[in-house]
Amino acid sequence: MIELVKSSVVFNEENHTYMLGEKQLQGITGMISRQLFPDKYKDVPDFVLKRAAEKGSLIHAQCQFAESIEAINYIRERVNAGYKAFANEYTVSDNEYFASNIDCVWEKDEKISLGDIKTTASLDREYLSWQLSIYAYLFELQN
Repeated sequence: MIELVKSSVVFNEENHTYMLGEKQLQGITGMISRQLFPDKYKDVPDFVLKRAAEKGSLIHAQCQFAESIEAINYIRERVNAGYKAFANEYTVSDNEYFASNIDCVWEKDEKISLGDIKTTASLDREYLSWQLSIYAYLFELQN
């Protein structure tokens, strides 16, 4: 049985910050957005981005407890693929500069898979590839 190492980083959901003691660490998604995709949503009005972020946060929370049709579909897909939920919102960090919560840590045949729940109209595979690659690095560093 695989045992995950618990991070000392504290995530504040309200203001989306990561703290390691008194030190604030940068989140991965914000860093990726600033450094690699700064103009990704430049033509989308702020009120649309805010509404989409609120919906995404709600669905993320619901996926842990099957409280919506999206969450039920998410669980059905995971189970049908043979994965067991190993952890949700699992915090990883390099304990120096970066931290992030991995939405999904799944296990199948004693192997770990990392996933991220997306609620966008179309999946940006390049962005997701960067995000999950960095998560994998931090996950392996921590574990």
